[in-house]
Amino acid sequence: MHEKSTRRLLAFFVVLFIVLGAGAIFSTYIYNNSPIGIGTLSGELIGAAALASIFAIPVRRATYTPAIVLTIAALAVGIGNTSKLIDSIDASRGMKELSAVQDPSQIEQALKKNPSNTFLQLMAGAAKLAQATDRATAELLAEIEPPALSKDINFATATRADLQAYRSNLRTAETNAAAAMPRLAPLAKKERDEIDSLSRSLNVSDDLRRNLLAGVDKRQARFLAFTSKMMAARAELYGALGKYITVLVEQYGHYSVGPNGQYQFQDSSVVVPFNVAANAVKVAARRVAELDAEGKQLTKSQQEGWERFRSMSQ
Repeated sequence: MHEKSTRRLLAFFVVLFIVLGAGAIFSTYIYNNSPIGIGTLSGELIGAAALASIFAIPVRRATYTPAIVLTIAALAVGIGNTSKLIDSIDASRGMKELSAVQDPSQIEQALKKNPSNTFLQLMAGAAKLAQATDRATAELLAEIEPPALSKDINFATATRADLQAYRSNLRTAETNAAAAMPRLAPLAKKERDEIDSLSRSLNVSDDLRRNLLAGVDKRQARFLAFTSKMMAARAELYGALGKYITVLVEQYGHYSVGPNGQYQFQDSSVVVPFNVAANAVKVAARRVAELDAEGKQLTKSQQEGWERFRSMSQ
C-alpha cells in the first residue's frame, strides 16, 4: 500500500513538473509572463482537471489516476492554446526581422528575408492595404478643389468674370468638402474588411486577429476624426471666401484698392459687411492652419508609434 502511494505521488509530481515547464513556455511566449496570462492558463488547467476528474471517478483509486487526470487536463489546455503559441513564436521571430525596418512601407524587405513567417506575411499585407487606402484617400481629397483654385488671384485687379468664376469654384469645393466624409468612411471599412479577410486566410489566432483589427480601428478612428474636422474647416473657409468675393462681385466697379491693400467702397454701407466677411475668412484660414499643424503632429505620432513598436521588437 505504501509502495502504491509512493508511485502515485511520484507519477503525479513528475507530470506536474513537466506541466509546469510546458506552462512556463506557453506563458512566456503567449502572455509574456504577465499575471493575467499566468492566471488565465492556471484557470484553464484547473477547469480542465476538474472536468477530467469527474470522468475519472470510477477509477479514482487507481495508482496513476491523478497523473493521468493532470496529463489530460494539460493536453487539453495545450491543444487549446497551440495556435496562440505558434502565432506568438512566429510573431517573436517576425518582430526581430522588423527591428531593422525604418518605416512600415519597408516591411516587405523583412518578409523577403523570411517569406514563410506568417506574422510578417500578415504585417506586410496589412501595410499594403493601408498604403492603398492612403493613396485612394489622397486622390479623393485632391479632387475637392477644382484645379483653377490652385492659381493665385488678385482680387484687386480681377475682372468680374474672374471673380465669378473663382466664386463658382469655391462653391464646388465647399460642396465637395462637405461630401467627402461619406466617401472616406467606405475606404476605411474596405481596408478593415480586407485585413480581416487576410488574417483569416493566413489562419492566425483569433487573439492576434482581434489585436490587429483593434489597432486598425484605433488608427482609422483618429484619422477619420481628424479628417472630419479638416473637411468642416475647409468647407467653412470656402464658404467664407465665397461670401467675401460676393461683396466684390456686387460692388464691382464701385470700389478701389489703395497701395496698402485697403478697399475703399463708394457706398459706405458696404464697409461693415465686407469687413465681417474678411474677418470670417481670417478666422477660417487660421482654423485650417491649426488643423494642418495638428495633422503633422498626428503623422509624427504615428511614426513615433512605429518607433516604439520597433524598439519592442529589438
